[in-house]
Amino acid sequence: MNSVLSPVQGLIFLAAYGLAIIAFTSWISRRYSRDKVEFLLANRSLKMWPAAMTIASSWIWAPALFLSAQKAYEEGVSGLFWFVMPNFLALIVFAPLALRIRKKLPLGYTLPQLMRHRHGRGVHVLYLIQFLGLQFCSYAVQILAGAAMIHIMTGLSFHLVALILASITLTYTWFGGFRSTVITDFI
Repeated sequence: MNSVLSPVQGLIFLAAYGLAIIAFTSWISRRYSRDKVEFLLANRSLKMWPAAMTIASSWIWAPALFLSAQKAYEEGVSGLFWFVMPNFLALIVFAPLALRIRKKLPLGYTLPQLMRHRHGRGVHVLYLIQFLGLQFCSYAVQILAGAAMIHIMTGLSFHLVALILASITLTYTWFGGFRSTVITDFI
């Protein structure tokens, strides 16, 4: 398959994207304080649409997009339905649970923190191990999917692209915290 862009054009694209998204998220984030609640939770002040977009983009990640397209191709509309409905229902079930968790620990940050509050340090450590593993794998899958797509489009080294994408996302998150990820999810 022929590449859409040359490797040089691919590097220019990645550099332009990286610089633009880092500059934009840094510019937006400069308007807010640099305390822990702002960095981790965007000061608990997200509006409905940005919050909904970030939940949707976090929930519907690369494997989900690939699988839904595959199921729709293989089984038509019914395949797409059987992929979309369980995901939609999971969000519907999670919403009341999230409200209940919020009432139990109104100033909490994470589910492992709730587990520590309710069940003690041992359960907290188990949740932390599981959550860190899950987050590492989720991040890796997203980076690998993006790197594979850009590798196919440009012919650039898969490993180089993965490293560049990881550097971009870690940099804008370092400067802007959770708010920067919400901004990029919304975009």
